[in-house]
Amino acid sequence: MPDIIIEIFSELRNRNYVDTLEEIDHEKLEDFILRINQYMDENVPNQKDLKEYIRIICTYLTFKAKKPLHPPGMIIDGNKKIFKKGDNYFCPMKSKYLSEAMSLCKYCVCKKIN
Repeated sequence: MPDIIIEIFSELRNRNYVDTLEEIDHEKLEDFILRINQYMDENVPNQKDLKEYIRIICTYLTFKAKKPLHPPGMIIDGNKKIFKKGDNYFCPMKSKYLSEAMSLCKYCVCKKIN
């Protein structure tokens, strides 16, 4: 398993939740879970444990940590990278994939690069 996923899981396990109470929009959460479940069913069918693990990590990244679904530095589409500039994250492929019906990009904190 990639080190970044283990690192995120460790962050999730060790996080202090006492001061982090916040409301999560239940409709957005349900839609996100529907999308990630569909994605995982299409890409890693019959891997229930992996699906659950990735769903937990991605839900945490999206709704609590407010971090990108793919880590900064990850190369996408051959030579393009997700990157952080200041407090913002940018994805060179968000514009392309955002228009797909069940895209998870809708929930990713990365901004589009025009």
